[in-house]
Amino acid sequence: MRATNLHAFTVSLRQEFPEAESLRIRKAKRASGTVWQLVGVHGNGDTIARQLKASNESEAFHGARELMMQLSGRSSSKSFTKHHLRAALEAITSKGYRDATGRAKVSGVRKVCEWLAERSLAVDEKALHKAVMELAPEENRKRRSVLEAASLLATVAGENLDIEGLRFRNPLPTRRPAVDDPAIFQALDTDLLKLGDPGAISVYRVVVVTGVRANGALSMKIPGPFDGDEFPEGGFQPGVQLPYWDSKRGRAGFCTPTVRDWWDHWDLTLPPNQLKEYWMPHDRPATNEQIEKANNLLSNYAAMLRRKVHKDAAHSLGFRALRHAATARLLKSGMQPLTVAELISTSVAQIEATYSDCFRQHAITEAARLL
Repeated sequence: MRATNLHAFTVSLRQEFPEAESLRIRKAKRASGTVWQLVGVHGNGDTIARQLKASNESEAFHGARELMMQLSGRSSSKSFTKHHLRAALEAITSKGYRDATGRAKVSGVRKVCEWLAERSLAVDEKALHKAVMELAPEENRKRRSVLEAASLLATVAGENLDIEGLRFRNPLPTRRPAVDDPAIFQALDTDLLKLGDPGAISVYRVVVVTGVRANGALSMKIPGPFDGDEFPEGGFQPGVQLPYWDSKRGRAGFCTPTVRDWWDHWDLTLPPNQLKEYWMPHDRPATNEQIEKANNLLSNYAAMLRRKVHKDAAHSLGFRALRHAATARLLKSGMQPLTVAELISTSVAQIEATYSDCFRQHAITEAARLL
């Protein structure tokens, strides 16, 4: 629609508001300059001649929509949306969420409110339903946060939002490429040195050896004399228990080396001094400040990998790729999915859906062994 076509704006207004059938937006010249008005007969029989606060025709259209909202008894989107935004933010604050979680929830509510305000829509069931559908596709993980925000706004507005048909739907899992352990070892043994940061190098190597999430590597209790323990007899081989705190699942976890000799080859027993200020407890939740500080560090490590090693290095050497390598390594060894899920801190369903190739390969090997 061109901003110079008042007729088109009027047609659009009438389509949205049937009671505006005999109303039109017009431009008039006054001594003070150009003004825009909404004139004609409202559907209720009242004669309307209202000046609109606008400096151009597009603003006149939005002003006419706001005026029709008021004349038709609909909620004024700006004032009511702000009211419900404040109520939703107060509800979030009252829950006492950790900082990162609270910020994410606030961001979701603001996003939905901005969407409503831009379209001059009230906080009602129909508008919230449309907001959820347009802001995040059902297979996009953002659907969860958008739906949660819309549900909270519906609650504070006294609306009944049916969320069953709006829930996030898991897409088909990404098929993971085959993992070449020798190639990964070579890259982590040489290419990773380009980072020039002992802390970053250590975290990447711990992740590939154990499969732990990167922030878990920053809370790992590594047995040794400095912790009042003895180094494991035979070195850090599969079976050595390494406790850590799983901040994603909010519980204590444990992992173990998934491949022989790599831990000792890289001497991962003593974390570099660069990581000391980022270390978190292994047996209880970290504070909000500690988690945020650690996550910022890990984000910097990911950017460093792309910048200093290769822009596409994350596909083979990023934290997700290294966790995938450890998961595939365990499955190929014949370990049961439930055990792998516990060691890697994921779900059996996710493993079964993502690593079907490993199961097929193991089934053939097992058949050969048994038959």
